[in-house]
Amino acid sequence: EKHLETCGFIDAVHMASKVLRVILPVAQGAARMRHFWRGSQMPALPPDGGRFLKNWNSSQEFSEGADYAYGSLLSTLWQHSDEPLPREQREFLGMEVQKRVTESREAIVDTKTILVVSTILFEGLHGPPSLEHVRDM
Repeated sequence: EKHLETCGFIDAVHMASKVLRVILPVAQGAARMRHFWRGSQMPALPPDGGRFLKNWNSSQEFSEGADYAYGSLLSTLWQHSDEPLPREQREFLGMEVQKRVTESREAIVDTKTILVVSTILFEGLHGPPSLEHVRDM
């Protein structure tokens, strides 16, 4: 149930972000003109300025990205421990996770062929305050 609710929310924000990309610049321009004529200041945007909406993915794209990240992490874990972590893993993994991956790789000594089938289910979605505000609406 949480998965379906989260997918619905992700897809609703995805659709709204497409509309917002067209409407927001027009609305901001009109607001600036109104404040200019009144001699007032336009209020500041939220700290993230709604940037999270500009590249918002559908729930399918989120799922594909999570599956790719999971598969990439697994393949890194199964590499020989004498090989350095690939650059892309170093870029997206925090230092603590890099340390745990390295320790796990050193603990794996038996090489086996492993087939992994993964299924991504969303437990929830969290983000900047503006996203939390949208969700609570």
